[in-house]
Amino acid sequence: MKANNITKIKWSERRAEWFRKAQRISDYPDKVIAVMEPILKECKSALDIGAGTGALALPLAKRLKKVTAVEPAPAMVKVLKEEAALQGLGNLNIIELPWDEADVGEHDIIICANLPSFVVDAPGFLEQIRGLGRYIFHIQNVNPNKDKFFYKELYPIIFKKEYQKKVDYLDSYIRFHEQGIYANVNIIEYNFDQPFDDLDEAVDFWKEYMGLETEEFDGFLHDFLINRLKKQNGGYIFVDKKRSAVIWWKEK
Repeated sequence: MKANNITKIKWSERRAEWFRKAQRISDYPDKVIAVMEPILKECKSALDIGAGTGALALPLAKRLKKVTAVEPAPAMVKVLKEEAALQGLGNLNIIELPWDEADVGEHDIIICANLPSFVVDAPGFLEQIRGLGRYIFHIQNVNPNKDKFFYKELYPIIFKKEYQKKVDYLDSYIRFHEQGIYANVNIIEYNFDQPFDDLDEAVDFWKEYMGLETEEFDGFLHDFLINRLKKQNGGYIFVDKKRSAVIWWKEK
C-alpha cells in the first residue's frame, strides 16, 4: 500500500551517528515497549514508519516474528543495518524508500514515533495507516515549552529570534478524537542523553543541528557549552530528560 507524497528529511552520517550514541544509552525503547507489553503476546509483526536508527524496530524484532522498518534517509539506514547485524536480527526487513514509495502490506502493529507534522498531517495518511494494522501507536513529545538543546537561549543570540515551540500531543489526540478514535494515552518519562567525546564534538553537534555552516559562533558555543554540559567518562554529556505521549488504539 502506498501513501501520498511526503517530503524527504535529510540526515547527515554524523547526525545519524550521534543519534546512535544517544539511543544506545537511552531507556526510551524500554519505556515504549513496556506500554506495548499487554498486546505483544497476540502480535507477530510490526511496521515502524520512519524507523530512524531503530530505537523501536530493533527491540521489537527481538520479540516478534517480523518487523518492517521504513526509513528513507541513507545515513539512518546505514546505522540501522549495522545495529541489526550486530544484534543478529535476520527478521528485520528494512525498506529504504520514502513512505510514499513503500509497499508495506498489513502488520499487527503500526508505529508512528515522533514523525514530523508534515507527515502525520498529510492528506489520507491517518486513513492509510488505520487500514494497515490492528494496533496503531502514535508517539509524540509532551510539553512544547521544553527547552530543546538550549535553543531558548541560543536562538535570540545567534538568529535574533525566538525559538518556535513544537505542537503538543494534545493537538494530535483531539484530531484523532474528532475522527472517532478514542485512544489510550500513556505518558512516559525517559532519558535521551547525548554523549560527546570532547567539547569540540559538542560544538559540531550544535552547529549541525542549528544549521551553522561557518566558524563564526564556534568560540561562543565553546564557552556556552562548557558551562552547561556535564562532564562524564572523560568527555561531556547533554542530560536530556524527556516525556512523550504514547497514544494508541485497536482498529480491528
